[in-house]
Amino acid sequence: MPDPALGPALVVICAQRDWSLSSDTDVLEQMIGSTAQYPSGQVLLHEDAFGELARANHVSAIVMLDYVRGASNLVYGCAVLMNPWAYYPIEPGWFPHSHVLSSEDGEFSWLRGTPSASTFPNGARIAPLLVRRIHSLQCASESIRAIVTPRGRGTRRTERASPSSTATASRSAAGASTRIG
Repeated sequence: MPDPALGPALVVICAQRDWSLSSDTDVLEQMIGSTAQYPSGQVLLHEDAFGELARANHVSAIVMLDYVRGASNLVYGCAVLMNPWAYYPIEPGWFPHSHVLSSEDGEFSWLRGTPSASTFPNGARIAPLLVRRIHSLQCASESIRAIVTPRGRGTRRTERASPSSTATASRSAAGASTRIG
């Protein structure tokens, strides 16, 4: 497969056994990454947990195509994992009868139903933008705490931050930014 891509490029996998990849997509979802679920119910994909597709942006999608053995007629299952970092993204409409995991503005969603075994629920998000905001707020909060310190009983005294401590806090906040893909 050419890298860089010349157009949309698909990796198509067909299982050669009685195990259906198109319904147990969690095995290949690791190519996108490993999600983390928080007590609030939020599911995030953090930058340090991105899978191989983050570096293989010449691959537009992984297609899992299965011939369902033992059926009285020809039955095929299909699931598509769109690469959110692809140079040439595909359209979910290219696979009108398939489960398709797509990502729009960093939010994952399954089109035409979620396969039986998936680690990507609808609404899972790519985290770096959110994490960057939280980190910036933490840096700002630490800077404010360093400037305003409680003195004595029930009184507060405001101390001015030195130019070097302000510059350090700014560099820390600037260094916290990350880049997707």
